[in-house]
Amino acid sequence: MSSRNACYRRTPDLRMRPVPESGYCLVYAPSIPELLSVNTTAWLVLELSTGRDFDEITAAFHHEVAPLLTVFEAREQVAAALDDLVTRQLVVVGD
Repeated sequence: MSSRNACYRRTPDLRMRPVPESGYCLVYAPSIPELLSVNTTAWLVLELSTGRDFDEITAAFHHEVAPLLTVFEAREQVAAALDDLVTRQLVVVGD
């Protein structure tokens, strides 16, 4: 589960290949090694995971998707995306 106090950072050496016309991004993580596909929500959250905490990522995410989502909806989507990205080892959690 996502933590509000932790900082989130993309796993080092990720290779990302956006496929915007299809609504996803291909991500290669050498440490796994596996080629993964992420949807547009996870893709944006992955792009925003540069050492920011949960609230910073949520604010930046909401800024990009407003007025399509409320702050509450953005928070829910960021939490779900971060949980998935951490589970898939595409984002690491630190202090």
